[in-house]
Amino acid sequence: MTQGNNIYIAAIHRHCIGAGLDLSSACDLRLASKDATFSSGKQRSPLSPIWQSEPSPHVIGQGNTRMLALTGRDFPATEALRMGLINELYENQEELMKGL
Repeated sequence: MTQGNNIYIAAIHRHCIGAGLDLSSACDLRLASKDATFSSGKQRSPLSPIWQSEPSPHVIGQGNTRMLALTGRDFPATEALRMGLINELYENQEELMKGL
């Protein structure tokens, strides 16, 4: 999403679900506090629509994208950091905002 001199930064605190996950995936940098929880918003049912949100495979890789798409589970910020969905993890919201 970088256009010209614009850089887009997502600061994630608490819940990042569905469209929030899509929007943050499109940003250049993604920062989060430890209390952040991520989810595609997909119901845990085989009848769930396949068009619901998952992070871009370009951000977290094919394997992680498929795992999240198939399970629809929530995952903590520590796991999001491990898979590359977020770039930095902060102790709390206050520290997150200082890191911007």
